[in-house]
Amino acid sequence: MARPNPFDQAGPISLLIFAWIWSLFQKAKKAGGLNRDDIYPAPDKDKSQKNADKLEEYWEKEEGSTVVVFTIPETEPLAQNSAEKSTKNGHRDESRVQIQRPSSRQSRENASLLRAIFKAYGTSYFLTWIPIFVTDCLFKVIQPLTLLWFVKSFSPQEENNGRSWQYIYAAFITITTLSITMTSNPSQFCLQRVSNWMLKLSQSCQIPAKPSKGNNEKPNEPIKIDDAFVTNLISKNANVEDKLAQFPYIFIAPIQFVLLFYFLWQEFGWPCIPGIISIFLYMPFQYWYAAKSGEYRGKINEASGARTSLINEIIAGILTIKTYTWENVFREQVNKKRKSKGSNLHAFQMAVFLTSSRLIPFLTFISLALWGGPLTPEKVFFATAVYNTATHYMVYLLPGACKNVGEFLACIKNIQEFLLLQEKHDSEGYKRSDLSEKVPKFPSINLEDAVAEWESGKGIKSISLTISDPKLVMVVGETASGKSSFLQLLLGELSLISGRCKIHGKLSYSAQKPWIFHDTVKNNILLHEDQDRTTYNWAVSLAMLNQDFQALEHGDETIVGDGGSGLSGGQRTRVDYARTLYQQGDILLLDDPLSALDGNVARDLLRGLKEDKELAKTLRILVTNKLQYLKEADYIVVMHEGKITSYGTYQELEGKGDEILVKANAGGEDVDSLTSEAQESNTTENTVTSKIVKSENFENSDQKSRASGNIGLKTYLKYFTAANRSFQFSWHVLMFIISQVFITVIEYWVVLWTMSQSESSVRSFTRNGNHTEIASNDNGSENVTDFSKQGDDDGTTISPFLQDDPQIIHGATMTVPILWLELQLPIYSQDTYMTIYSILTGAVFVTNLFKALGFFNYCIKICNNMHRKMANVLVRARPSFFSKTPGGEILNYFSKDMDIVDEAIPMSFFNMLTIFLQIGTVIILLVLANVWTIPAILIFIVMLSSIRKYYVTTSRDLKRIDGEVRGEVCSKLACYDGLPTIRAVGAENRMSKRFDETQPKLVSVCGSS
Repeated sequence: MARPNPFDQAGPISLLIFAWIWSLFQKAKKAGGLNRDDIYPAPDKDKSQKNADKLEEYWEKEEGSTVVVFTIPETEPLAQNSAEKSTKNGHRDESRVQIQRPSSRQSRENASLLRAIFKAYGTSYFLTWIPIFVTDCLFKVIQPLTLLWFVKSFSPQEENNGRSWQYIYAAFITITTLSITMTSNPSQFCLQRVSNWMLKLSQSCQIPAKPSKGNNEKPNEPIKIDDAFVTNLISKNANVEDKLAQFPYIFIAPIQFVLLFYFLWQEFGWPCIPGIISIFLYMPFQYWYAAKSGEYRGKINEASGARTSLINEIIAGILTIKTYTWENVFREQVNKKRKSKGSNLHAFQMAVFLTSSRLIPFLTFISLALWGGPLTPEKVFFATAVYNTATHYMVYLLPGACKNVGEFLACIKNIQEFLLLQEKHDSEGYKRSDLSEKVPKFPSINLEDAVAEWESGKGIKSISLTISDPKLVMVVGETASGKSSFLQLLLGELSLISGRCKIHGKLSYSAQKPWIFHDTVKNNILLHEDQDRTTYNWAVSLAMLNQDFQALEHGDETIVGDGGSGLSGGQRTRVDYARTLYQQGDILLLDDPLSALDGNVARDLLRGLKEDKELAKTLRILVTNKLQYLKEADYIVVMHEGKITSYGTYQELEGKGDEILVKANAGGEDVDSLTSEAQESNTTENTVTSKIVKSENFENSDQKSRASGNIGLKTYLKYFTAANRSFQFSWHVLMFIISQVFITVIEYWVVLWTMSQSESSVRSFTRNGNHTEIASNDNGSENVTDFSKQGDDDGTTISPFLQDDPQIIHGATMTVPILWLELQLPIYSQDTYMTIYSILTGAVFVTNLFKALGFFNYCIKICNNMHRKMANVLVRARPSFFSKTPGGEILNYFSKDMDIVDEAIPMSFFNMLTIFLQIGTVIILLVLANVWTIPAILIFIVMLSSIRKYYVTTSRDLKRIDGEVRGEVCSKLACYDGLPTIRAVGAENRMSKRFDETQPKLVSVCGSS
């Protein structure tokens, strides 16, 4: 990607016609399509880090200094696997990072992310409005007027009706159309560029930039933050570019409407009022729909968040799920968390909008007929063009913009609340030596009347303890005695209520549940730190991983999945232990790593922990339930219900007759039978999962196979038959055809109505018994021959042009050219035209309603079935899938990608079928009106088909690459479950940089697409 982006070097003409992107289309036509190497780097002005720094600067000014406390949840008792705990306790594991919300709100009241955004990008954003205003309020207003003058020029009564004027008007229509095209697309591109590349990606950088977050909304009420939470936050709330791109229409639509109304009034007068009123009557419904849609969207986001969290737990515990064959249980849980994302409300709104383009002109034409004015072709063309524009902006874009702006503000609020969860601050009584500061003399910890509690009330109860000098300290006690809470207090994760805690030395921490992220085994050990080969080999050797590396196909370069997928339970623990050693802390905090290991491995690991010369210089605090190893400890701390009941050397406690040592000497077993059962279960699991893992043939490639080439008809048929109701699909297609037939008939009926009002179309009529024929001379004038045939007046209304005579009798005809034929069709009365016109308009509404309701409900069934199949495939996938596929990418499938399946795809197919039938009927009508248009139509079809091939091929490849890159971005967020480990060694910036490295790829793909 060293080559420059052609956008930076493009000239004005190239930018105007998008010639700079042509090379990308050419690359997409090659065999195999586009790949990541073909994507241009982001333009210089759109570098994500540059824009992120710009936004961060303004956000920090808004944010001020908000002091918040960040804690993690109570960890005792903690099952070895979230899936196991889920089944045993009857609910999902809630062991994830939590935030304690303090009561103070004064420092955050004035903070506004929206204000920071507009300060950072407001100038660039609002400058893109200028060409949009010019396009929509000038060219799109002039175009209907030009069309009116052009059609009028064919009327004999019009002054400017010469051939030269017709050429002028036709040229002017062409110029305005080209002007709209040349200004609309580049201006929309610039608007999307600002709102997409800058705003969205900068927010995406801000979210993971500060992994230590808290919330001070409500005291004593924690919120849960894990990888699934943040993935859902980015995929749901950071995708605001389309919403912000519609913001200009809140101002454009009313201005354009006033201008159009003025010209409409000039042409129609009072008969245009009913159509204008109907537009205003549509708007309250659209606003009501927007409000309901926003409410429904909130429920969907809530359900999606719960489902994403559950899937995250499944990914973390997939080996346990497979060990105990719990696939069906968790599949049903995922399906229950999903709510149908379809609503009849949206279908009804689409039916109303599609009918509005017929109903609003209908009211004007009926009013004009009742008013007594002639319904001439120029009036029909002008009114249809004006109402199509006004309806699109006032009925669709304006309410939609209000809805999207509301959703945009809600998204910004969610992101702002998250960003206000600021970095953790140590408790007042918690003191810890700086990581860069040399430890004075020897590492030590000093607790003085320390009291700390979790939200449940459990925790540490007034502990006083001093441990100094290098030694091996073992912390023992029954389940829920406070052992893990003791370590969390030393880490500063559990905030002090009272007392003091002083830590002298650099900390390094190994969690009870090993934290493994999607990357190579080596990077998991290094934690993305520069490798020191000697230290690395030392840590790997003490963790006894050398033989494991030899068994793995790619050694320590083997990629493992989130949560350690692809590794056994013991391997995960030892990788986590190696990472703890590599950080070279002065104080090692080890939360029960021995419980996940086989007996021989546990003894060897403990021997190295005690006898290694380098570790002998450190203070090692080991939480364990393996009482048989207590004799190896230099110092023992016994805990019960959050208090230290006794401490000292093994000999000192043995002399006191401590109950723990009595149990250890009696059988050498663990603290209690429940714990023993858990260890046995874990050993069984490790054995089984090791066999599962070894039976898999893992590949060490991040590049997964992806489909390429065209999407055939078979794929589309699979989608539409996914509802398992093939007959219904045929019925819905038939409804689209019937609806389009009514729309075509209503348009043709209006044509006949206008022709009956035109003097050039009427060839004969009978007035008061006198038969009259109109024949054209060679010079274009009319000869009128009157045959006297007196008769009674039948009171039938005549077309207004016929000598101002309001009475005509039966027999009037008009000439209608179809292909090479000239058909003589009868002229009906005004009442007949209006009645049939009204019936057809009602039929259009009814068919549109049934079409939209049926189709969208059919798509809901398709989406639900697809989700069920995805959930079933997920839980039944081979373990190697979870090793090769990042967890964030899987979460993205069920979050962002499923949103596309639920919302974008049904709407795209609905529009495709509607537009396809509209184009087909337009072509048929053009051919019937003038057979010589066939060559021009064929030429345009060939040209558009060629352009479509280039576009669809390129767009499809870009979407595929975009999905892959977004999956990578989500996978890089998998650090929130390991926050205590990250913060213990001060690796926050390293992990944030790991995420930032993916941003240029995402910016490049967004810029190309």
